Amino acid sequence: MLELLRQKLAAYAVDLHAWGSSKTQPQSEEIKKLQKRIEQLNAMELTEDSKAEFLVASKNLDTLLLKEEIYWAQRSRIPWLKHGDKNTRFFHSKASQRKWRNHIQSIKNAEDVWVEEESDIAGVALEYFETLFKVGTCERLEECLNGSIQRSLQTCSKCYPVCSVQRRSKQCYSKWDQQRRLDLMNALFYQKFWHVVGDMVVNAVLDFLNSGHMVPEINSTYIVLIPKIKSPEKMSDFRPISLSYETLHIMHGRKKGKRGSLVLKLDISKAYDRVEWSFLKGIMIRMGFPEVWVDRVMCCVTTPTYSILINGKTYGNITPSRGLRQEDPLSPYLFLLCTEGFTSLLLKAEMEKRIQGVSICREAPRITNLLFANDSLIFCQTKQCEVQVISKILHVYAKASGQCINLEKSSVFFSSNTPSDQKDWIKESLGVKEVDRFESYLGLPTLEGRAKYHSFAFLKDRVWKKLQGWKGKMLSKVGKEVLIKAVAQYIPMYSMGVFQLPKKLCEELGAMCTKF
Repeated sequence: MLELLRQKLAAYAVDLHAWGSSKTQPQSEEIKKLQKRIEQLNAMELTEDSKAEFLVASKNLDTLLLKEEIYWAQRSRIPWLKHGDKNTRFFHSKASQRKWRNHIQSIKNAEDVWVEEESDIAGVALEYFETLFKVGTCERLEECLNGSIQRSLQTCSKCYPVCSVQRRSKQCYSKWDQQRRLDLMNALFYQKFWHVVGDMVVNAVLDFLNSGHMVPEINSTYIVLIPKIKSPEKMSDFRPISLSYETLHIMHGRKKGKRGSLVLKLDISKAYDRVEWSFLKGIMIRMGFPEVWVDRVMCCVTTPTYSILINGKTYGNITPSRGLRQEDPLSPYLFLLCTEGFTSLLLKAEMEKRIQGVSICREAPRITNLLFANDSLIFCQTKQCEVQVISKILHVYAKASGQCINLEKSSVFFSSNTPSDQKDWIKESLGVKEVDRFESYLGLPTLEGRAKYHSFAFLKDRVWKKLQGWKGKMLSKVGKEVLIKAVAQYIPMYSMGVFQLPKKLCEELGAMCTKF
């Protein structure tokens, strides 16, 4: 069923692509002719015939201008501004800017030599990702899994045949029309035309869930290189896509006491791409998932293939042997299962009294770790024995899971009562750098300080960049109003959900929007 579905979707994609290329391109020449004819009719003497022709030409011109605006709005991928505001120039500039920003003119290869030919750039990218997706040794897999706490999932002890229960969602997410697959179909297509393809898709999915047969071609996708910095030079410069704050404040203000404490912020490189499949499977079995379900999940994980898009052209065919696919809705949950191996090792060490963690007061529970996806904070006392336990756990987890913990980019924050000799030993032992404060965690400042205005000055800078961009001049008055309400006023909302912003900063943000 999956193979039949893939073949039909491929045929649909070819026909729709040909139809779209002929029907959706802006008719610039026709627009110019209509505009010229309307000017001529305005200059002529008004008659019944000229009046009728004027109305027809005006209607046709409005239709073509609307199509042109919708076309460039889709190309620009601006989710906050709706059609009908006559902002074609703005959409066109955003689309052109995005194309220019994502264009790769040159890149450094493994020998640190610049290459400029597109085929050579593609070769560098293919070599980089083939190495990244290559399976590791998994040297300490059993040690990590044995150290994990076994959990029994009573509700999943049996797997029953899957039946069809269809539910239609009226919601439409803007990101859906941005995800590309080799069949050129995105999720928005399936939502809009579910009445056409729904039954076939459901039957194909049920066939896979009940039989376990996966067609590898249907799990193929593109790798689109998005720059992480303004002027990328290496492949690593591209992106293939409140309890913590209170604890840090307590540690910062703790100037007395015999026991110092520390927070280790880990830098994990390419976390999703380095997940070892054998480790993921072992964790799911250890947690008690049924064998049939584990096989279905691993079938989805192990069958993808990748092609790389370089300036709009497709290169290569990479078959990975590890990693989780980016932008897959299943991947974040599978990555959380992988981190269970790490957190279980920390929990076991805490239960055995080998690490104690940090508490904000005597009666409060002790915290050993705070993890949000691949953003990790590790808490412990500044004792030599605890630091050695943390170092061993990190080593075991990295070897078993394939994760690359970059200690050179990781950082450590000490409580104010930690002696200097202890700080020096810990930094040398772990190979990390000390910071007076972490710049941010989950997009928010970790320490406010007395000068709260300066801690949140980054919000003002972000709003200023949005409002002062030269492209804002191309917006109509209605477009500017929407920009303020949907973007500028939305930027500080995330921070305001955790912190109370200074009154001075709020007034300045309001003044900036008013001047715009």
